[in-house]
Amino acid sequence: MQSGCHASSSSCLPVWGKGALDASQYLAETLYGRPLVRVRETLDSLGIEKTPERTEPEDHAGFLCEIMAGLAGGIIAAPDGADRDFFERHLSPWIKRVFIDLEQAKSADFYASVGALGRTFIDIEAEAFALPV
Repeated sequence: MQSGCHASSSSCLPVWGKGALDASQYLAETLYGRPLVRVRETLDSLGIEKTPERTEPEDHAGFLCEIMAGLAGGIIAAPDGADRDFFERHLSPWIKRVFIDLEQAKSADFYASVGALGRTFIDIEAEAFALPV
């Protein structure tokens, strides 16, 4: 399914902090959708709670990348393979599109560079996780 949220859409840019970088927006074209519920279930199973001062929902790209970094770096204690599972379930289905959209943001050079870096990183990560264990 193609998302209605793209860099060329005035409904998404530059208001990134208002839901446009959420899995629910990209996958379900709504805020607080089923993708958010799935992320919350996974976080609960890992014993992770969002702190009250965090205002974005748990399916926000930045929040998910922080969780992924914690899992991959061993900062978040989790079973072996939790990082791969988290990536495949909560990032892989949509995060590359976010970075592509950022990369195409013609009016925001900084975010275009962030998009290019993020897209490249996600490509490498996906390839690494595709390797046999």
